[in-house]
Amino acid sequence: ALLGSSARADTPDLIRLRTEAIRHFEAGRVEEVLMANVAFAFHPEAAQRAGLVAEYVAMVRRAGAQQLIRQNRAVMAREDLRPTLPSLRSPLLVLCGEADRLTPPEVSEEIAAAVPRARLEIVAGAGHMLTMEQPARVNALLADWLQSLR
Repeated sequence: ALLGSSARADTPDLIRLRTEAIRHFEAGRVEEVLMANVAFAFHPEAAQRAGLVAEYVAMVRRAGAQQLIRQNRAVMAREDLRPTLPSLRSPLLVLCGEADRLTPPEVSEEIAAAVPRARLEIVAGAGHMLTMEQPARVNALLADWLQSLR
């Protein structure tokens, strides 16, 4: 299963944004980046839920600046994997939040259209953090998909 994923390589603009985020992480300004990212990470309604945002910030802070730096560098180095998608033969569930601004629905649609045994589900009321925003719906979709593999 792929949740909020992309097979695309980062664009030059995204690489610039990630490079700037890395500079902030290195300078100890993790929370500043996280708070600026809330509008991109969450559905607009979920972004207004103070408890959810606090949970998100705490989770990412636990990962720590060095992990955030490694993660961003890995994503920036990712090659375009779209040409390899048609060769995938295993069942695949592709989940995306309807308001995901980091990996928008069209990116998930692109993956699902290219993989022969893919199933696409767009999760209403969710952005990129769909497991935090709509945990019951995401769990139900995962359980249903796993059950269908029997």
